[in-house]
This record gives sequence, structure tokens and C-alpha cells, in this order.
Amino acid sequence: MSAVGAQVAHATSLVGSDYPNDISATISSTLAGTSLTLQVTNTSGVESYLTSLAFQVPSGLGLTFDGAFLADGTTPLIHQQNENTTYEWTFGTVTGNDVGNREAVRPYKDSVNFGLFTDGGFLGGKKVIGIADGDTAIFMFTVTDGSFTGLEPFLARFQAVWDGDSLDGSDIATPTPIPGAAWLLGTGLFGLVGLRRKFRS
Repeated sequence: MSAVGAQVAHATSLVGSDYPNDISATISSTLAGTSLTLQVTNTSGVESYLTSLAFQVPSGLGLTFDGAFLADGTTPLIHQQNENTTYEWTFGTVTGNDVGNREAVRPYKDSVNFGLFTDGGFLGGKKVIGIADGDTAIFMFTVTDGSFTGLEPFLARFQAVWDGDSLDGSDIATPTPIPGAAWLLGTGLFGLVGLRRKFRS
């Protein structure tokens, strides 16, 4: 169990596989004691709804889903479809087949194992309770067992994407790759640090 008072934070960015210039999201996770907060922002530049998330819950980590709401704290992410049916975000297991077989998704199929959905599964979803472009949603969990080290990688499904003609587009956003130049820069900085320590000694 993570110690009460411990704080761990992670952040990641996603970009659309079909609409890389238009669809994007940012996700941050913060653990304070046993309370885990997942903050998800639809940063897309076109009208769209983020309706599902998939991610990796490490072996041994126990999570209980406590609910979801918009960041303003006033609007739960729940929609009453009619008198008999209420659609809301649910937490459940995911397999590689559940996330489809798009080329951009394949590297992550064997990694994701859990997700948040608005209707039955990752490739389902109800846009009426998705996270609209420009909105931020908060998902609350309680860590019941194990130590939190992150939930990466994340995948996000978008629906009702404005594709230039209509709101019929859909997309799956995957982690933004770190450019090769950034890796080289990081390697160079570590090298400089090593040289500086060598000269100091």
C-alpha cells in the first residue's frame, strides 16, 4: 500500500492517429495518500468528444473507481438518456482486441489492460457524456493495494469528430512520441553533467 501522504505525479500527451493535426489530449495522474486523481483534457482543435480511455494498471495495484465529473465541479459526467437508461463512465478490463487494430494502436495492444468507458467498452461510447473539446474531466480512484507508479501507456477514443464535412469522424489518440532530437539533447546533457563532475573531481 502506498504510504499516506506520499505524492506521485505523471503527465502524458496524446495525438490522433487519423487526425494528428486536430485531435489531442493531455492526461495527468496525481496520487495523494491513497487518493488517485486522473485529470483528462480534450485539447483538440476541432469539435470532438473523448468517450473512452485505456491504460495499464500494473500487476499488484488495486484500484476502486469513485466517480467522474467536469473540472468545474458542477457537472457530473452522467447523462440520463431516458427514464429507463442512464449512461455513465464505468471502469473495467480491456484486452488488445478491445482497442482495435489500427496501425498506430498496435504497439500498445499488449500493454493496456483496464479502461474507462461511456458505454460498454473502449470502441463503444456515448458522445453525449464524452469530454468535449476544451473541457477537462476528473476521474477519482482509491488505491486499495500495491504501490502506484503510473498508468502509462494511455489510449483515448474520440467520437463525433468534425472531419471537415460532418461530425461523423472517429479517432484513437496514442502517446506523443519523443522526437529523436530530444533524446539526443537529453543524452548530451547527461554527458555534459558527467564531464563536469569529472573535471570537478
